[in-house]
Amino acid sequence: MFLYRMKHLTSWAFGNMFCTGRGTACLRDVPIAKLFCYIILFVAAVEFIIINIFVIYVYNVISHEFSEIQPKSKRDGFFERLHRNTKIRSLVTSARDGGFLSILQDTVERLYLIKESGGDNLFENDDILVPKSKNKNRDFYSFGMDVSHSGEASFIFKRILSRSEFPYEHLIVDIGANDGFISSNSFNFIQFGWDAVLVEPQLDQINLAKKNLKRYIELNRDPPHEVSFVQAAIGDRDGHVYLLRKEEHQESYVLPMDDPALGNDKVVQVPSLSVQTLAARYSIPRNFGILSIDAEGKGYEILRQWFALKFTPAYIIFETLHIRERLSNVASHLEKNNYVFIGTRGWNAIYEHNPPKFQQGKLKQIQPNNVFSANP
Repeated sequence: MFLYRMKHLTSWAFGNMFCTGRGTACLRDVPIAKLFCYIILFVAAVEFIIINIFVIYVYNVISHEFSEIQPKSKRDGFFERLHRNTKIRSLVTSARDGGFLSILQDTVERLYLIKESGGDNLFENDDILVPKSKNKNRDFYSFGMDVSHSGEASFIFKRILSRSEFPYEHLIVDIGANDGFISSNSFNFIQFGWDAVLVEPQLDQINLAKKNLKRYIELNRDPPHEVSFVQAAIGDRDGHVYLLRKEEHQESYVLPMDDPALGNDKVVQVPSLSVQTLAARYSIPRNFGILSIDAEGKGYEILRQWFALKFTPAYIIFETLHIRERLSNVASHLEKNNYVFIGTRGWNAIYEHNPPKFQQGKLKQIQPNNVFSANP
C-alpha cells in the first residue's frame, strides 16, 4: 500500500499541473531528493495518525470491558473485582468445563520424543512398538506429534507400550486413509517404522498420501519398509462402484447402482475390492497390529468380512459417525470375536483383541499364521 501511494504521489509531483497559484514556481523545480523526503514525511504522518486512532480505540474498548475490575471500595480484592466481570467469569466457566483440558489434550499431550538407538531404549519395552535397529552406533532423538483426529494414535501407542508382549505383525491397514496425514490413524505408525496398507477410493487423495508419506518410507531398511497405496473402495465383491464426492466436507459415499444421483457430475467410477482380494494381493498376515475403518457407513459390512476370513488385528479403530447398523449389534459382533471395548476418541470406538488364552494371567505368545491367501 505504501509503494502504491508513493507511485501515484510521484506521478502527481512531476506533472505540469503542479505549479503554484502564480505559475512562477513549480514542484518540478524542487530537487528530487527533497521531494521524496517530503512525500515520505507526509505518508509517515498520515500512518502515524491512523495508528494512534487505532490504539485509542483499542484502549477505550479494553477500558470499557474491564471497568468492572476497578475497585469500588478499599476492601475490594483483585480477584473479587475480576469475578464481577461477566466476560471473564464466562471465560473461566468455559475453561473449567473442559476448555483447558481440551487445549492440553490437543497440544502438549500430542507431543512425544522418539529415540532411535542401537543402545538403551527410551522406553523399557519400546521394541514391541518400534523395530530395533541393527546399527549399534546410531543415537538420534526427534520430536513427533500425533496427527490423528482425536488422539487415537497416542491412545493405542500407550496401550501397546503397557503390554509385556505384542505378538502381532507391525502393520496397520487404514481403510479410508484420505490424504495419509490430516486426521490420519496410520501416519504416526508409519513414522515408527510400521508397514502399512492405505486404502482410499479418491485418486487425488491417494496421490496426496503418497507425497505426504514419501519421506517416511525407509526404502533401504532391512527388512524393507513396505507401505502400499490402494486406490479402491472396499466392498463385498471385486469390480467397480460409483462414488459421490462432497468436496466441501472432504467426504465421499458409495452409491447404489440405481441411485438417481448417478448422473451428477460429482459422481466418479472407482475400483472396488473385497477384503479377500485386498488381503491376498498385499500379503496381509492374519495377526496384524491395527485395522482402522472409516468407510462412511460401510464399516460393519467390511468388518464382518475380516472376521469371516479369520483375521485378528490387535486393535480395531471403528468410525461410528455414519454407521447404518445399530452400534450395539456391532459391539456384540466384536465381543463374539474376542474383542473388548477400551475407549472412544472422537467418533471412533477402539477395540482390543483379547482371546481366551490372553484372559488368564500373563499374555502368551501367539504364533502368527501364514500370510493370507486367496484360497484359505
